[in-house]
Amino acid sequence: TEKLTRVPPNLPKSITDLRLGHNKISKISGSFEGMTNLTNLQLHANFIEDVGGAFKGLKSLTMLDMRKNKLKKVPENLPARLQQLYLEFNNIEAVPAGFLSMCPKLQFVRLAHNKLTDKGLPANVFNISTLVELDLSHNKLERIPTVSRNLENLYFHLCLKIFVFCSTVDMKTFSMLKMLRLDANQINAKDIPAEAAYCLRRVAFIDV
Repeated sequence: TEKLTRVPPNLPKSITDLRLGHNKISKISGSFEGMTNLTNLQLHANFIEDVGGAFKGLKSLTMLDMRKNKLKKVPENLPARLQQLYLEFNNIEAVPAGFLSMCPKLQFVRLAHNKLTDKGLPANVFNISTLVELDLSHNKLERIPTVSRNLENLYFHLCLKIFVFCSTVDMKTFSMLKMLRLDANQINAKDIPAEAAYCLRRVAFIDV
């Protein structure tokens, strides 16, 4: 099957689910204009570098999948109703300050396999009460950013050199965490402070 190089024109404005993954699309600006009913947009495995204002006006969008593209930054003008944002396997180096506050319903954020550094994460950028799952695995981070106390799942494979967890933050920060993945880091069991048990009270699974 021949792969698409652009979003097909003249798609019905009433469309609710649009799946364009595994194509050769590189530009999407203006492609979704007027699709106010669109709730699920899948653009993974394409060649998109910049989205421009492509998502402006998509007031019903709750899920955006842009894994495996060529993005250098987090898309702008994300819809306020967005709940799931998947941006793994891109070239993102930084997260804009306040980007989560523009998406007050966002629950799942996956930024694994990018080029994020500690410098590229503004203070409290992930400290949003709605956030349930955060994946920052396989980046260039050396410390765990401040997160909401409501966070339940945190994935941080191949990032940390030392265990910089409960000792650097408020003990209550990770009190709702149920799953913690820290495997493939340079962490030994002896590096985990004794007080970890107090700030990880609800965790059912820890992989170091």
